[in-house]
Amino acid sequence: MEKVKTAIIIATKDRPQVLRETLESVSRQTLAAAHIYLSVTNLEDVPADNSLEGVEILVGPPGGSAQRNTAIRQVPSDVPYIAFFDDDMELHPSYLERAVSFLESHPDVVAISGIMLADGNISRQAARALLEQDATWMSNPRLRDSGRHHVLYACNAVVRAGPLRETLFDENLPLYSFGEDYELSLRLKKFGRVGRLSNAVGVHLQVQSARISGKRYGYAVIANNWYFLQKGVCHLAPPWSYIRFILVVVLRPLWINFRRALSGQLQRDPWGQIQGNLLAIVDIICGRSSPHRILDL
Repeated sequence: MEKVKTAIIIATKDRPQVLRETLESVSRQTLAAAHIYLSVTNLEDVPADNSLEGVEILVGPPGGSAQRNTAIRQVPSDVPYIAFFDDDMELHPSYLERAVSFLESHPDVVAISGIMLADGNISRQAARALLEQDATWMSNPRLRDSGRHHVLYACNAVVRAGPLRETLFDENLPLYSFGEDYELSLRLKKFGRVGRLSNAVGVHLQVQSARISGKRYGYAVIANNWYFLQKGVCHLAPPWSYIRFILVVVLRPLWINFRRALSGQLQRDPWGQIQGNLLAIVDIICGRSSPHRILDL
């Protein structure tokens, strides 16, 4: 395809070795990015080797939303597409080319995420082998924008730069910014369609090092979604949005965490998540719920 300017943004913290391998994956893209930004909280977040050639490092406030916004503001105005990848991604070399080509030919689409062949519980080596064996990237492109595919998955996304500059990520979501992709997707939909592109493929390793505590995570799951409701960002209208909140956001995580805890599946700290879930419920009842409360936990 004719070369189209793109920018890649990776927000990262405390995982330089994982990041280095993701940068290697980015370097193999058949459509080379015009700009690659690493948004970090300090220079210790980046690998100390030659994997940073051609990469711009931006130091700013911590948090997934804040770090991405720091980089968005640096992207030149003549770049029409901005891609976001987590620091633990392995991408098929065609990912960016497939995504940009689809957006170029479908002006009614404002943003896409790709299809993850695996999402967690996989090594870097296994991820690369899986991508080498898979032929999904060769299929005809199809956008899935209904059901669970109607929002972006922020570990991988390509967005039109103009609408993105108008919306940005919500910086009221601190640390890893749980639910930022859901919230951003709904605000982007006023500009066009949002969904998952069938032939842009990758693997999300979901490396667990340097991650937030189970207690904070459990709190954010409920408190952040309550915050979205209060600001009027939900894909359902009242009263269905509140029914969804109770059934899907409150009761479902509690059930999953109790089941994991009682069955001995302790990898994701289900007891801590339960504690965080219950604290968020109490805060909602008492009228003091806020995404920033996780900073006090």
